Amino acid sequence: MKKSQVSITAVVVAVLAGILGSWAGGLIFQKPSFDAMLVEAAQEINKTCPFLVDRDTRLDGTLAGPGMKFTYTYTMINYLREELDSTAFRDYMVPQIVNNVRTHPEMARFREQKVTLVYDYKDKLGNLITSILVTPEDYE
Repeated sequence: MKKSQVSITAVVVAVLAGILGSWAGGLIFQKPSFDAMLVEAAQEINKTCPFLVDRDTRLDGTLAGPGMKFTYTYTMINYLREELDSTAFRDYMVPQIVNNVRTHPEMARFREQKVTLVYDYKDKLGNLITSILVTPEDYE
């Protein structure tokens, strides 16, 4: 990821951390399910979407579920699918995304709850470029 992508990732992670913190505090009074918390996290992030991650990438939104799954949908706003080498793009992104999930303290609850993360990348016309699936086995 580019430096600006890392900083936007930090913003998304911070939003998630705040929601997770308020969710944990709410455990004193009630016990919401973790997948309900994922729905709340998606709703909060989506309030800020779409937003530019960098000059080429826009986060369009997130989706919780089904179950313990959380999806990020990005658009490569300056590219058509045919203009990108999807294999090279994927090979570049996978290690960075997995490292982010493994190392960010704010992602700890996702790791603990064994959430599967999906990163969908589309071209400027909405055509899927690649979908990156990060399972608990990938980040443990």
